[in-house]
Amino acid sequence: MNSHFWFFYGSLTDIQITITVTDQTTGVSRVYTGQQGAQQSGFDLMAF
Repeated sequence: MNSHFWFFYGSLTDIQITITVTDQTTGVSRVYTGQQGAQQSGFDLMAF
């Protein structure tokens, strides 16, 4: 819809997480983090 790849994540835990997503064509990476003690989910509609 917006000419970008979308990224969604969800957590079922409250530990600190770090997720790295890499575009295999361009090599560009984005890092998403969740903080300790909070269940978090998120999205990036302009990821790549």
